Amino acid sequence: MVALLSGCSLLVTTSLPKGHTSSGTVPPCSQSNIGAGVDLLIALLGIGGAAELLADNDRPDVTFSEKQENQSGALALGGIALLAGYSMFVGFSRSSTCRDAVRAAGLEPYGSNDWLLPPLILVTVGLAASATSNRTNAPSSSPTIDFDLCAPGATATAICNDGIESCSLNRSGTCSHHQGVARWL
Repeated sequence: MVALLSGCSLLVTTSLPKGHTSSGTVPPCSQSNIGAGVDLLIALLGIGGAAELLADNDRPDVTFSEKQENQSGALALGGIALLAGYSMFVGFSRSSTCRDAVRAAGLEPYGSNDWLLPPLILVTVGLAASATSNRTNAPSSSPTIDFDLCAPGATATAICNDGIESCSLNRSGTCSHHQGVARWL
C-alpha cells in the first residue's frame, strides 16, 4: 500500500497532452499539487522510518539478526522515499506546466498551494490523537487532598503503617491512604 502511495503523482497527476496549444480552453491536465503533497509526506515518513531503524542498531541489546532486519527495512523505506521524492518532483512539474497553460489560455489556475493539505491533515490528526491519549492517560486533573499530612508545627495524632505522621482530627479514615494506623499518639 505504501509503495503505491509513494508514486501518487506518477499515477494521478496528468500532464499536458503532447502538442497542446493555448486555445482559450482549459487543457485536460492536473492543476492540483495534492498528489505531490502525498508524495512529500510519504518521502518524509520513509526517511524518518529508515533513520529510526538505523539508529535502533546502535543499542547494545540488538542482536545481529535484528540489525540485519533493521538494515533491510531501512533500505526498503529509503527506496520508497526515493520513489516518492521522484514522483513528487514529477507531480510538481506536471501541475506547474498545466497551470501555466491555463494561465496562457486567459483563465485563473487553481491548486498551487494545495500540496500543503496532506501534511497539514497528518499534523492535525497527530495532534488530536496526542491530545486524546494525553488526556486519557493523565492522572486525574482534580487535586487529591491528603488529610493525614501534618502542617508545620501541628501535633501528630497517629503514626501510619508507612511511617507518615498523621494529624487527622478524627479517627475515621485516619491513615486510610497510608496502609492504616500503626499506633495512636
